[in-house]
Amino acid sequence: MKKLFNIPSSLPHDCIVWYHYRYRTIVSCGTIVSSALPRELLAWAHSLILLLLFALLNFSVQAQLSISPSTTFDILQNAQLVSSDFINNNGAINNHGTIITKGDLLNTSDFTSNNNSKIIFSRNTPQSLESNTDPLLFYDAELNNPFGVYLSSDVYINNSFALSNGNVNTFNSASPQILNTLYFNTGASDPTEISSAYILGETVMSSRYLGTNALAFLGCNISNGSDDIGNIEITRITGPESIITVENSSIASNWTITSNNEPLSGREIQFSWFAGLDNEIDVTNAIAWTSTAPYETWSEIGEIQDVSASNPRNIAVNTTLFGKWTVSDNSIPLQLSTFDNNNISVFPNPVTNYLIIKIDNNKSNVYYKYILTDANLKIIDSGFIKNNETLIDMKFYNPSVYFLSIIKDNNPISIKKIIKTY
Repeated sequence: MKKLFNIPSSLPHDCIVWYHYRYRTIVSCGTIVSSALPRELLAWAHSLILLLLFALLNFSVQAQLSISPSTTFDILQNAQLVSSDFINNNGAINNHGTIITKGDLLNTSDFTSNNNSKIIFSRNTPQSLESNTDPLLFYDAELNNPFGVYLSSDVYINNSFALSNGNVNTFNSASPQILNTLYFNTGASDPTEISSAYILGETVMSSRYLGTNALAFLGCNISNGSDDIGNIEITRITGPESIITVENSSIASNWTITSNNEPLSGREIQFSWFAGLDNEIDVTNAIAWTSTAPYETWSEIGEIQDVSASNPRNIAVNTTLFGKWTVSDNSIPLQLSTFDNNNISVFPNPVTNYLIIKIDNNKSNVYYKYILTDANLKIIDSGFIKNNETLIDMKFYNPSVYFLSIIKDNNPISIKKIIKTY
């Protein structure tokens, strides 16, 4: 492969010629076809290629760009391809520069995005992006389309995705209930979302090392802490498919945080979402809810907060466990965990003196531990659950809300809110 270059004025103005020593192909009016070029034209093209070796190439296609099988389309570093219509790649695109597409992108073969390359989606009608082979991978991407782009297959981002205007929808417009995934690979930056440009559907921050450090990604801001939690991965789902409905409903956003180790000494997490995802909950009466695998029951965490003054909304909690998170309002809470699925019961609740943890049919080789925290998730008691019944002395604790976490074989299984009275 040598160069892409504009055809002389003696030929149609909207044509681009692409020359390949082996295949001798021509891009004609946006469509690439194989061609056995005459020797005279071949020599002329070769000379012109040499003249353009040091030129910055900016070229446009005013019609559908269709790349034939067994054809490689090279976009050189600092070159820019502007396609005003549909790009149909049946061959190979090797991008070192910038592609600006004002139509849809269908990939049925190879699409390579090299370091520092970029693709920009820019149009005034909805655009779609689909790959029938491997998921598409972009180094940098940008969306500048008020009507958004729809992903009919998974997409990976190696460096950044700039959301200038419009939403990225990780689903096909014809099947919004079937979510694809937008992945931000290790090393990719957090997409800067605004109320007029954000991601709807499923988005994953791929696993990366966090340790004791802080992290802000996908509307999930985790503080630093003393526990080394190792690697961490965040999955966020937004839109109708994200709503948690048990007895009642949550906002149209949820987050799943997984890590090598739990933050047993406590971390603050702030969750953010846009007002358009409120799902009609009372945001003056909002409270965070969490669940651990298999995510069948939910527990409220922290205090009721009025988050109505800001867009995006922000709610902060302190926690010693990660897991799955969402927000509901206190007037229509999600179902609380009762530990029934784990043969565990906690009583009395409210409690005055002693709180009893009872495990039915506990096997001797199953290891249980409890962690008791105050309303701010500060650990105030912990210990092993040694027998089928374990007592926690709470008679000297102030009347308040507390949270009891149960750990099974070093894995947290649930959290229960405890009310302490006089």
